[in-house]
Amino acid sequence: MAVSREQILEAADQIAAEGQRPTLDAVRKITGGSYSTISPVLNEWKAQQKTNTTPIQEPAPDTINDRLAAVGGRSVGCSYGAVKQQPMTNKFSLFNLCSMAVAASVFLGSSMAMSSATAADDGIKELKKVLEGQIALMKPELQKKVKGLSMDTKMSLMTILAMHSRYSERVTMRQVMTEVLADFQSVMAGIMTDNPEMTVDSARRLANHRIPVGGLLPYLGMENISDERLATLVGFNDSVEGNSLKLAEAAEKGDMGTAAEMVGKISVGCVACHSVFRGQPGVSDLLR
Repeated sequence: MAVSREQILEAADQIAAEGQRPTLDAVRKITGGSYSTISPVLNEWKAQQKTNTTPIQEPAPDTINDRLAAVGGRSVGCSYGAVKQQPMTNKFSLFNLCSMAVAASVFLGSSMAMSSATAADDGIKELKKVLEGQIALMKPELQKKVKGLSMDTKMSLMTILAMHSRYSERVTMRQVMTEVLADFQSVMAGIMTDNPEMTVDSARRLANHRIPVGGLLPYLGMENISDERLATLVGFNDSVEGNSLKLAEAAEKGDMGTAAEMVGKISVGCVACHSVFRGQPGVSDLLR
């Protein structure tokens, strides 16, 4: 039996009400039917949400707006409703900015005032808790170097961390990178077998890879905890996580050609990051 337009719209509403993102795969699990039938109706639903939803915004902290004035000259508000309207690939998304404000108070030890909406948001509270836990795990010498970083560097680091929702209390950086490699290989398998669902799921896992215990900084080496070295992370993040999200979006639309084009950009970002922060793995210091 063919799925109806009303069934697709109801499924999208149901998924959104549960706090999840209505995707082709998620809707299809409820309604059945083909992607070609679901896709145009789901795109219609998404367009209607953008038209109907006007988020309630509250002023962001002055520190964040000052930073925005320097990089883009725009002001934002900090509320959960506003956060949900931001595109996932926007590096300076509202969620990131609000999160950076919270994180700055952790790193700087300041009493930065937060908007009531942001302070009450469970997601922001959780991020603050995670960051405080990461700082607590660092040895005093690393804590000192981190606190000595510039505000720009701290905000860039918070932008990267805020894009992730999976924080481990046990897994190391090497184990996380093994997961990333597996997800990358799964993306390739999905593309080569023309499997958009596999491709989308794998790419989104890659973009939202786990953050290792203690965060990223303890694994980069003390020699790399500087404004100059850490400034490169933003570009690497855009190349890997950012292009992974673009790949997922293309595959979800059935555009596997564009998805395939993103693979090269992701791999370039991986190799560049490794050249700065890792080097060749498995090298022994006992060889001449």
